[in-house]
Amino acid sequence: MDTFTSRVAANILPLSVEQFDVKKAFLEWGYTGVSTDSLEPLEDCELCDHQGLRYQFEIQNHLTTKKLLVGSQCINRFQIGGEEGMEKVQIDLNKLLENARHQRVLFTLDALLPVFPQAAAAKIRYAEDLNFSPAILFELLALIYLHKIPFNPQDFVVRLRKHSEQNQLLEATDAQYQRILPCLSSTQKVKYSIQVLEAHRTAAKQWQKMQRSEEVWKASWSTHSSSIASANTSGWKQTTPLPPPKPQGIKSKYHGKCPNCGQDTYEKIIKSTAKGWAHAACVQTSPTV
Repeated sequence: MDTFTSRVAANILPLSVEQFDVKKAFLEWGYTGVSTDSLEPLEDCELCDHQGLRYQFEIQNHLTTKKLLVGSQCINRFQIGGEEGMEKVQIDLNKLLENARHQRVLFTLDALLPVFPQAAAAKIRYAEDLNFSPAILFELLALIYLHKIPFNPQDFVVRLRKHSEQNQLLEATDAQYQRILPCLSSTQKVKYSIQVLEAHRTAAKQWQKMQRSEEVWKASWSTHSSSIASANTSGWKQTTPLPPPKPQGIKSKYHGKCPNCGQDTYEKIIKSTAKGWAHAACVQTSPTV
């Protein structure tokens, strides 16, 4: 029996009904669902005597009711509690790790408060979302690096659900992108690689160029239209005055002014004279027309 197995046997057999076979003794034990985070790697595994544990999981003998605080690796190695027990331990371990990540983020934000009071609002928002938009993270990371505050970039989760948040990352400067890159997940790093950002910048420049061309064209067209309007006002191009509007209810051709009364003349109520078209009534009252 090697040293490791000897240590395990010395710790598990005295607390079990089975006193000789370690494998049979483990069948008496199961995971209770109790897990602890000591915040620092200072604890020991009570099963194998391994030192430097931060996370411990409680196992109990269902025959003797004895308990031990052990590491997750020992539970998996000796299959304590069977597959169900190992799955529960993994779930709880993930929760402990996630909670520890949140605490580290909050600790970093607390360290920013003396130089960046707005970090208090960022803490409140983070407590709700558990992640950051690129715009907020750009500002936080710039201050963290500027003031040399120790932190783990992988603790800061980047939120890219909304189209506006995706654009914030795509429009990042080179310095902003290099700072936020360690915070991105492996999937995000592929989807928003530097090549993707460069392609977005090229497309944005082309779009801006098109916009400027359109604005120049609109300004030119506006000037041209004003010139035409000014020329028309001064009499250029439009040399013949438009006919006056027809009297309401009359839909006939206009023939100019009556030489006798000076009023507009229309067919059906006019006669031809030596001086031009005249009102029929004017011709009757003034034969000289």
